[in-house]
Amino acid sequence: MKHLGQEERQEKDLHLFSVGICENIREEHLVQLNEAGEWLLAEEEIIVADETEQKFLYILVEGEVEIFKFREGVEPGNPQERQVFSTLDTGSCFGEMAFLSGGLASANVWAKGRAILWRMSHEMLLKYVEDCKGGSQLVLNIAATLSSRVQEGNRRLLDVTSRIGEQIRKLKSAGHDNLEGMETELNDLMKAYQGMEASRPDEDL
Repeated sequence: MKHLGQEERQEKDLHLFSVGICENIREEHLVQLNEAGEWLLAEEEIIVADETEQKFLYILVEGEVEIFKFREGVEPGNPQERQVFSTLDTGSCFGEMAFLSGGLASANVWAKGRAILWRMSHEMLLKYVEDCKGGSQLVLNIAATLSSRVQEGNRRLLDVTSRIGEQIRKLKSAGHDNLEGMETELNDLMKAYQGMEASRPDEDL
């Protein structure tokens, strides 16, 4: 990924908007937030790698990103090697759960074509909260986003549980003793659930 300097940002007129986790932040505080984080250009590359330490909260300013996991046992380059959970577009944020907990990323994030991103580390967030009145609103917005993620996670967990039960019922009614098919299905379902963290789009710009 390429870091974008101030001159490049001004030339491309890049800035954050008062939507999503930036909602209700006043214009002058958004200007400070623009400078409080880092600006990046990514092209057809992994932005966040699955199961690596997640140090940043990201906002997608331009372009699209794909949330996916690599399927186990599938050779690299195979069209089926990726299990895609969702595609996020302009205005979406991702990585906030692992970012705040200091945990690991639960999926890969891939730049589809050209994407421009803004990101903030823990240290950057603390400094912004300390220096700017808009910091309290940003923290509230992040908390609201996390609450929404948890609710979505609960819904997905219920869906996964229901689908597992349905698979078991089908196998029992068919009299199958071979559970390989069910094991594959369960693995795919659980991977889909694990990838839920960054797969729910926020408001668009």
